[in-house]
Amino acid sequence: MTPQQLAALAKDNLFAFPKLVSNLQCPKHIKFIADKVQDKINQEGRKFKLLMISVPPRSGKSLLISKHAVPWYLGNYPDKRVILTSYSSDLSDQNSDFAKDIFEQWGPTLWDAHPSKSLFNRSMWNTSKGGGCISAGICGQITGFGADLFIIDDFFKGNDEAESKTHRDELWDKWQSIISTRLHPGATVVILSTRWSDDDLVGRLLKQAKEQKENFPFDYEYINLPAIALRDDPLGRQPGEALWPDRFPIEMLNDIRNMVGSYWWNALYQGMPVNKGGTLFKYEDFRYYEQQGASFICYRTDEEPLRIDKSYIRTTVILDPAIEKKRKNDPSNMLAWGYSSKHKIWLLFDRLNDRIDHKKLRATALSFAAKNNATKILVENEKLGKVLQRQSEGHDEINGIKIPFKEVRTKGIDKYARAVPMATYIENQRVFFPKNVPWLATYEGNLTSFPGGAEDEDVDCTAYAKELEKSISLTEVLGR
Repeated sequence: MTPQQLAALAKDNLFAFPKLVSNLQCPKHIKFIADKVQDKINQEGRKFKLLMISVPPRSGKSLLISKHAVPWYLGNYPDKRVILTSYSSDLSDQNSDFAKDIFEQWGPTLWDAHPSKSLFNRSMWNTSKGGGCISAGICGQITGFGADLFIIDDFFKGNDEAESKTHRDELWDKWQSIISTRLHPGATVVILSTRWSDDDLVGRLLKQAKEQKENFPFDYEYINLPAIALRDDPLGRQPGEALWPDRFPIEMLNDIRNMVGSYWWNALYQGMPVNKGGTLFKYEDFRYYEQQGASFICYRTDEEPLRIDKSYIRTTVILDPAIEKKRKNDPSNMLAWGYSSKHKIWLLFDRLNDRIDHKKLRATALSFAAKNNATKILVENEKLGKVLQRQSEGHDEINGIKIPFKEVRTKGIDKYARAVPMATYIENQRVFFPKNVPWLATYEGNLTSFPGGAEDEDVDCTAYAKELEKSISLTEVLGR
């Protein structure tokens, strides 16, 4: 593309603009964010517009939105007003100053949009058409100014602010009393953040939207772009793929996960923050293992690692089936659990979570069981579970190995009560998870968000692992 063609494209395309003015080679996720922001700005309707995007640290969001989207927007709409905020006024002013310089250089060339001669400094600058930008800290003074585009680029400086209920309440009060009252008709609010807390600004807005439904004053969209892709990734990545592999390859992301720990990894990098205090399952109780040759090394707090020979382990798949293969339905979930009756220890080996056609569910479960050397499949004796048990009779072999489906009786016990025994075993360091697997963050997030989380299949498949206490290990069988 020639410079002339790029300039022509950049006038109307936010993604092309940074490439023109700063020679930035933006990755796929930045193009996705740019397109989403531009679409939200151009969206028409009665309500205010709200776009919330969660991304990991150092992912390039500020460079795109605070530093390039502002001059691009005011070039296209020189009579509009922008309020640019961040967790500190210093950072907002730096971003505003960068944006100001770009507008001053490129506004006249691309759009015949010119800076004001009377007001043009780093924290407050105007266009010659009456529009302009003001920058401030998110909890700073912005009264007296209105916005057609309100940008919030990270509202927490770090975990101290995120874990302070006083600070979270102050931020929410600013949103309700100040920010929301600054919006011009048809205004767009863009919130780009790294998630530190489930009770942050994004979390409270999502809760409010769920409660108010059609009365929520915003036409909103929330998008999470995790560092390592999960199921139904917005970018179309396969589970386990890195967000920005050229800068943060999967090996580096795994190193970061080991450095920061599961709690902060899930929040900051996967966009799945939970209450640190937890409810039934707590992050501080989770323990991990790794395989060394024919042994599993289980790491415990303040104790020597526990070494378990694999001959003591008997593996069982626990299946929570869903009825339909539709996007609105819950997915089917499978966990492969190993249990040593000698050590009274559980090891989580593998996880499969997907929307599977019910006609293919039995075969999929058998293949998953064979992959993990499981000797049986447990499924609750309700609805589709009963159907699978009947279908499996006489058809429960794969590769010549019989893997029967067995029922788990729920006995009318509610989900929370069923989960208590395994939560207790986890707390007592009798349950261990694998290190460095791509699905672990999702699994742990689903456990720690229970019972308030939307997805509880992992909790069910963990609760039923209690049934493995009745299992007999291969060593015990051979010793009889």
